[in-house]
Amino acid sequence: MAKGFDRFIDRHHTNSIKWDYTNEDELPMFIADMDFESAPAVKARIEKRLQHPVYGYTRTPDELINSFISWFKEEYDFDLKKEWVVPISGIVPALAVVSNLRGGSSITVKPWLWVEEDGSIAGYDAEVIYAIDKLLPQYEFEFEKTEFASLFTGVDSGRYTVAVNNFNWRADRAEKYLFGEEYVCYEKEAIYVRKGFDEIKTLEDVGGHKAFTTGNGLMTQLFLEEYNEQHPDNSVDLVYTDADTLKQFQDVNAGVADFGFLSQPSLKNYLEIYPTFYDDFDIIELTDEESEKVCSPFTYFIYAKTPEGEEVKAAVDEAIRTLKEDGTIKALSEEYIGYDVTGR
Repeated sequence: MAKGFDRFIDRHHTNSIKWDYTNEDELPMFIADMDFESAPAVKARIEKRLQHPVYGYTRTPDELINSFISWFKEEYDFDLKKEWVVPISGIVPALAVVSNLRGGSSITVKPWLWVEEDGSIAGYDAEVIYAIDKLLPQYEFEFEKTEFASLFTGVDSGRYTVAVNNFNWRADRAEKYLFGEEYVCYEKEAIYVRKGFDEIKTLEDVGGHKAFTTGNGLMTQLFLEEYNEQHPDNSVDLVYTDADTLKQFQDVNAGVADFGFLSQPSLKNYLEIYPTFYDDFDIIELTDEESEKVCSPFTYFIYAKTPEGEEVKAAVDEAIRTLKEDGTIKALSEEYIGYDVTGR
């Protein structure tokens, strides 16, 4: 059966991350995009679905889950339970921490949350949750995979009572959710540009320059979108991408994009994946006022605006206060972030 592996298909001008956002003289090999034509069965199924004129929100059908379970049994002779299978929409998933109080949290990057090779969850947020769990015997925390955006929909739907992540306070979010009284972390933003690029020296200079951002509702994305609304004549050329952090660094260094944001606590992790970071980039430290325009430096857990949410918020706030007073938060933040976040 012919596979079509020797057939050339031009992907240019299709919003392809691999081909439309790299220099013409580059051969992009950074992404798992093989440029092969999809199988006829896949195309036929999609074409059949497209015949229906409404493309609303959908759920993963049981047939797909059952098919995956059957494949797992056939390939590995392992009986996979249906409740273990959690569909995700991207290769880089988030993790949700759930308990009998129906909570959620998402995987971001080091030092916040990540998955170890043995499947265990590590990071500052994880350790804070573990410490809170010990102080709240009425709750049991377990982890499941979900997307960052699903934290909000999970709270909206009543699936989660608390969402655990480094959430920055925003007025629009505060209208829908309860924010903890106790902050969990304190972080500042900075701008990075390629070495010697002197057109951006302050936050006010980003207009007229190009930046990549994700489409998952992070604070830097929301700031740039608001910035463009307020500066229509000098907006940022904003390109949405699902490229990983390393690829975004490479794009800025190559001049494909002009700048990016980074949180200062994450710089240690960036140096691990990009050892020549300081050789290739200049860091523009934002003032407190500038940093707060991008996002509040204080991060919190958020809760459902329900009686149960109020109850859980009070319990978790009290636990966090205890962890600050006994030095646990200080020790964890110094270990994972590099400085003491308490006493702010």
